[in-house]
Amino acid sequence: MRTLLRYFLIAILSALVLAAILYFVWGGPGRREANLQFPGNQSLLLFAHRGLGNYFPENSMEGFEAALSSGFKAIETDIRLSADDTLVIFHDENCLRLLGVDTPLHTLSTAILKESRIVYNGAPSSSKVMTVDDFFGSIKDRLVVYLDVKPHDKRTAEKISALILKHHLESSTIVANSNMLFIASIENMHPEINTVLEGFTPGKEWIYNLLPKNLKPDFLASFEKDVNAEHMDWFSGKKIIDRKIVYGVDKENFRQAINAGVQKIVMDFDSTLREEIIKYR
Repeated sequence: MRTLLRYFLIAILSALVLAAILYFVWGGPGRREANLQFPGNQSLLLFAHRGLGNYFPENSMEGFEAALSSGFKAIETDIRLSADDTLVIFHDENCLRLLGVDTPLHTLSTAILKESRIVYNGAPSSSKVMTVDDFFGSIKDRLVVYLDVKPHDKRTAEKISALILKHHLESSTIVANSNMLFIASIENMHPEINTVLEGFTPGKEWIYNLLPKNLKPDFLASFEKDVNAEHMDWFSGKKIIDRKIVYGVDKENFRQAINAGVQKIVMDFDSTLREEIIKYR
């Protein structure tokens, strides 16, 4: 019995020593500076959610261009994998709502998707599904892009990182995911790429404190409805209030997000907010 206990304690001690070594190998305490660059007002960055989805087909080039023309410096978009493992701009897991076909997106080839017209106001529009490669080639660095990557696997992390590097968009993109291992793999491989951990709600602050510097996400995001004063005080105390991003914002709670001190907001555009957007540009 004593021998088993001794082996158990040795195993626990060895694991703790290994964890401590890895913690310092990956940078130890602290944080790295984010690599995000954008012009104009630095105190507030507004992201047009899926482009101007209330006025154009969502996640379409037309909607993104309209966001730029409306005064936005940033957009949010969504990424999934096609049947032939190509990254495409698309939100839903199933194609029924956006393409009128009741089938999972991952079962359709890139060739089929690129010829598929996005449904808007109940009818097919002139906008078609884009690959991320084509999207990057069109948008270039004219807008900051929040990339909500739906898959969580390492292969997808490598794919999106390779495309960002190919188009030299390290300082104008943010890769978002709710899986910490996905985020850590990008931070470890490509520290120059900006990342954001989604679902970072009150009570999860310990996760950030526990992570070593070289694996920490650059930004931390959650729904606006989950933000409270104590949570924002934690960001202020850490001097990283500019690293907090909120989504789920529209004309009803836009001012509430501003008053909470949030400096980066993913929002659904409404024409009644046009003057606000221009004011903060």
